Amino acid sequence: MDIRMRRLQTFILAFFFVLAGCSSHVQHLPKIEPDANIFPPLEERSSLLVGIALSGGGSRAAYFGAAGIEALSHLRTGPGTPSILEHVSYISSVSGGSVASSYFVTHKPDAEVHVLSADGSLTQSYRDFFDKYRTAMSANYQRSLELRQFFNIRWFNSNQRATSLAETLSSAFLGERTFEDLYEREKKRNSPRLILNATLYNNGRRVVMTTVPSEDFKYDFIPRLQQELKTNRPLPESLERAKVALLPVTLKDEEADPRKIPLAYAVTASASFPFFIGPITVQVAGKESYLHVGDGGLFDNQGTESLVELFLKKLADKKAKRALVIAFDSSFPFWVKNDALDRMKNGFDIFVKDSGRIIGIMEQRANAYQAMVWHILQSERKVLPDDTIIKVLVLRHTDDAWLPQQAWQSAIPDSCDKSEFKERDSVRQHMALIPTLFKIESECDRALLRAAAQGLVQNKRKEITDFLEKPSDM
Repeated sequence: MDIRMRRLQTFILAFFFVLAGCSSHVQHLPKIEPDANIFPPLEERSSLLVGIALSGGGSRAAYFGAAGIEALSHLRTGPGTPSILEHVSYISSVSGGSVASSYFVTHKPDAEVHVLSADGSLTQSYRDFFDKYRTAMSANYQRSLELRQFFNIRWFNSNQRATSLAETLSSAFLGERTFEDLYEREKKRNSPRLILNATLYNNGRRVVMTTVPSEDFKYDFIPRLQQELKTNRPLPESLERAKVALLPVTLKDEEADPRKIPLAYAVTASASFPFFIGPITVQVAGKESYLHVGDGGLFDNQGTESLVELFLKKLADKKAKRALVIAFDSSFPFWVKNDALDRMKNGFDIFVKDSGRIIGIMEQRANAYQAMVWHILQSERKVLPDDTIIKVLVLRHTDDAWLPQQAWQSAIPDSCDKSEFKERDSVRQHMALIPTLFKIESECDRALLRAAAQGLVQNKRKEITDFLEKPSDM
C-alpha cells in the first residue's frame, strides 16, 4: 500500500510539474493613447535611403546576415569616401535575421567612429566589432534554450520555449535593453532604425516592432493602383480586405506602450515559428484580450516588405528621392534540387531535422506572387517607380558566389572536407541543407556562409556603387 501511495504521490507531483511547465507566460504592457508621441519622428540622413534586410533561417540566416554586413562594410564609392555601411539608415529583419540585426544596432561602434581607414581597410574598432559579431552569431543558442526549458520545468510548451529563447538572447548579448534605449541610439545616429517583423496570430496581419512611426508604413497600394489605372469601378470584396491586410500594424496601434518592451522578447517574437517556439503572448493593461505575436516569416521571410513599404511612402511624400534595399536571404531555397531530400524515405524527417521548412513551404508561394506583382507593376510604372528610383537587390546564400572564371574548388574553405564537393552545384546543395536551428555546429558551414556573403557582395559591388553614385535629383 505504501509503495502504491508513493507512486501515486510521485505521479501527482510530476503531473503538477508538467502543468506548471504548460502555463503561459504573458507579457503585460501598459496602455497608451493612440495619439501619444512617444518616439518623435527623426529626420532622414539624406535624400538617398539605404536599407538592409535580413531574412529568416535560424542561425544560418543570422551568420549569413552578419557576414553580409561585414562584406558591405568594405565597399565605398571611391577613394577617401565613407564605407557604404555608413549610408545605411534602416535595417529590417525576420526570425534568425532579427538575432543578427538586434546585435548590430545595439553593439556597433558609435557614429563618430569611421568604418574604414584612409587606405580602405577596416578601422581597429570595426575589426574588433566584426570578430565579436561573428562569434555571437555562431553561438549555440539552441542548447541554452533547451537547458532553460529543462531546468525551469517548461516541458511540452512552445509558449514558454519562447520565454527560454528570450532569456537566452538577453543573457547572451541583449541584456535588459528596451525600445526606449534603442531610440536613444537611433536619435544620436549611432545605429540604423531597426524594424523587427512578426505576425499577429489573432488576425494574420504583419506586426512591425520598431520606433519608426506607424504612419510611415502606410503606403496604400490598392487605392493608388485604382487612381493610376483611372478606374472608378468598385473594388471586389477580396481587394477591399487586402487594403487593410497589406498594411502592417505596430503595437502602439494596439494601444500598447512599446517603450519598455525588452528587445530580447521582440526578437524572440520575430524568431518564433509554429509549432515549436512561441508565440509571445501580450496583454495590454485594462484589456481582457490577448495579443499573440509570432513568426514574421509566414509570408515574407526576406524582411523586405516592410522596408519597401516604408521607402515607397517616403518617396511618395517627397521625403526622399531614391532608395536602395540590399537583402541577405538565407531562407530555404526550394529552387535548389536536393538529392538528399529525394532519397529520404520518412517524409516527416524533413521537418524533424529542420522544422523551419514548414514556414519555408508557406512563404515560397507568397514570395513568388509578390515578385510577380512587383515586376509587372514596376515594368509598367504603375504604383511602383522603376529601378532607377527604388532598387531591391537580393543576395541568397545558395547563389553562385564565385564568378564563372574562378576555379570554384579553390574557393572551398580549408575547414571543409573538399572531397565532399564533387561538382560546382554540390556547394549549393550543401548550403541549402544547413539546418535552420539556432546553432551552427560546423566550422565548414560558417566558413562557407562567410565566403558566400563576401563573394556575393563583390559580384554586386558595381551595381551597388553605381546606384549610390547617381545624382539624387534624377
